[in-house]
Amino acid sequence: LLVNPGGEQFISLTRDASRTQEDATLPTQWAVHEHTLTDTLQLDLFGVVEVYRADNGDSFQGPLPADFDIEDYTDL
Repeated sequence: LLVNPGGEQFISLTRDASRTQEDATLPTQWAVHEHTLTDTLQLDLFGVVEVYRADNGDSFQGPLPADFDIEDYTDL
C-alpha cells in the first residue's frame, strides 16, 4: 500500500516487469508498506480515483475506503 501524509491508502495494481530499480522514489512523508495477502481482495473504487505511477514503474490507485484494513487480508 502507498500511504500519503494524510493517511489515505492506495493499492498497488501493476508492477513494471522491466523495472530498473526496486524501490520507488517517494515524495516527503509518503510510504510504501508491503503485505502478503492470504485472502482474496476485491475493491470497488467510486467517485474520483487517483492513479500514481512511481518512477520505478509501479502503479497505485485509490484512495481506498476509509474503513479499509489490510490486516483483514493478511496473517499479521
